[in-house]
Amino acid sequence: MTHIIIYREIAVLKKLDHPNVVKLVEVLDDPAEDQLYLVFQLLEGGPVVEVPSEQPLSEDLARKYFRDALLGVEYLHFQRIAHRDIKPANLLLGDGRVQVADLGACGELAAAGELSGATSGR
Repeated sequence: MTHIIIYREIAVLKKLDHPNVVKLVEVLDDPAEDQLYLVFQLLEGGPVVEVPSEQPLSEDLARKYFRDALLGVEYLHFQRIAHRDIKPANLLLGDGRVQVADLGACGELAAAGELSGATSGR
């Protein structure tokens, strides 16, 4: 079952190309260990949940990060993909912008914007 989920995530990631969605660079298969390794672009800022909080973000920067996340989700919806697990740990900072990551729980959107499955989440 786990392999099916990973292959679905790989198929989804391969077709995505947007500055606010993390980019899959390569998939490495290690048959000796029965492991797949997904290689993503390096986003050195890490998850937004780990942004140092000694000083609050400026209103302009917070607005920019929020807009970046929305643009990423909007792109996914345009591609008929519902992320279904948006949280600070799945929003990564890199190249001066926020990028949506971890599409392991994603689902396909039906024509009217509804999920084409009965369940959501993991």
